[in-house]
Amino acid sequence: MSHQTENETFFSNDVSWGMLSNTSLYGGLLLSGDDYHSAAMGIGQNMLWLGALSFDVTWASSHLILSRTSGA
Repeated sequence: MSHQTENETFFSNDVSWGMLSNTSLYGGLLLSGDDYHSAAMGIGQNMLWLGALSFDVTWASSHLILSRTSGA
């Protein structure tokens, strides 16, 4: 199997905001040409001595070109 990429553009971005003293909102994007896109957003809560609890939703879409080759 061969993996090739040519002239692919790539973009990644993450953002977070400390909304309240113990709560944060976050999200991000990942784009790669016309073949892959994803986005995520979520919320996190400081639970003091228990650590942190977060919930997020992620969406992704990809376009694959499948081909079979054989040789002798």
